[in-house]
Amino acid sequence: MATSDSRGSFSIFALCSVLLFLTLFSSAQCQIPWKYCPDTSSEKISLNNVTVTPYPIRRGQPANFYFGGVGKWIGFQTYARLDITNSLSGQKIYSQDVLKSTAVEYGQPYSYTFDYTFPNYLPVGSYNILTNMLDVHSGVIICVQIAVNF
Repeated sequence: MATSDSRGSFSIFALCSVLLFLTLFSSAQCQIPWKYCPDTSSEKISLNNVTVTPYPIRRGQPANFYFGGVGKWIGFQTYARLDITNSLSGQKIYSQDVLKSTAVEYGQPYSYTFDYTFPNYLPVGSYNILTNMLDVHSGVIICVQIAVNF
């Protein structure tokens, strides 16, 4: 017959296993903390969902970025520009264009996704990824800031 100690140990083990599984799964795909970039508003696109999979982002490994919301403007987003800035000084250390376009329609769902792999040579540190959605004239439609540590 099992003692209460062995049943208690098994329960604690089972609980820890479930919590570990949930922690690993939820960190792989979750909505991340984000905000609009300084001097940028939600005037043209109102975002309600920004996800990066996997999160946290790692250098040299592909990450999928997803931006979802509602269009508040009629136009064409021609590409996105990723700028990485030092979180303390604001100095830009890296910039790359993602050449993927989409239409933005007033009152309609907005969905923009792309995959990107940050290079291994980026220095270790705390950064902000500024994702600028740009129109045909390279004007900023919206900008999203995501904090990362490499």
